[in-house]
Amino acid sequence: MPITAHECFPWKQQITLKRQMRIEKTPKTHISPSHKQSLGSTLMILFKRHLIALILQKRKTQTRRLHKRKWQVGRTYAVTDRWFGKPQGHIRIKRLFQQRLGDVSEDEAKAEGYDSLADFREDWKSIIGDWNPDETVTAYEFELVG
Repeated sequence: MPITAHECFPWKQQITLKRQMRIEKTPKTHISPSHKQSLGSTLMILFKRHLIALILQKRKTQTRRLHKRKWQVGRTYAVTDRWFGKPQGHIRIKRLFQQRLGDVSEDEAKAEGYDSLADFREDWKSIIGDWNPDETVTAYEFELVG
């Protein structure tokens, strides 16, 4: 007769039982259908609060990010300042491209919502921590849609 894993490793059976008990004790939370739909279908992009104001004024039409994932061109995203926060507007991604931070132009800094490249650089440092001109970022051009 073959030996089972639980006979060789009785501690595995204890862990399995503890997990099962924890799962059974976990209360089931009720999520309303509208909230479930918003969690499943609304894609969000986080911005600092002062930048959201610039987006809503249509003064900010670009953003640069360090992340590896890519937002999709043509897709609409909710704009908020915290995860699962109420959307404060919606933007549609028009274009994306890779760029070195050191190659950001004065006009692109203005499209980011800043008065100058120096202002953009200072805010970048306050948000990210440092300014590395050789760092490659993903630049997104977008439009306010609601």
